Amino acid sequence: MMKERFNEEERATFLIFVWGRSRLPTRVQDFDQKFSITGHSRSSSNPDGWFPIAHTCGFSVELPKYTNIDIMTKRIKWAMNNCQSTDADGSVSRGGNVIGMEDEDEQLESLWS
Repeated sequence: MMKERFNEEERATFLIFVWGRSRLPTRVQDFDQKFSITGHSRSSSNPDGWFPIAHTCGFSVELPKYTNIDIMTKRIKWAMNNCQSTDADGSVSRGGNVIGMEDEDEQLESLWS
């Protein structure tokens, strides 16, 4: 999916989202942990209504079982572009709003359909 749907800049942004770094090590022995993808346990009843959850400390991401690849791509791209900062308790919000999400963003059909 990454090769077909993400350009180089988006791949670097994805790495920042899931690992906190914009590039992979150049040598296999320089990897201190493997990337892992796990299921998103709370999203089983409505997987398309959830965003992925990244764990930069563990170089991992929780992905809902999206109903199709287009929805998965939209959710991952939105999350990696809008949820790059976390506060001290690990949430991605400031005053109840996702950082970088403006009022008009909530109206974008492509994010929620």
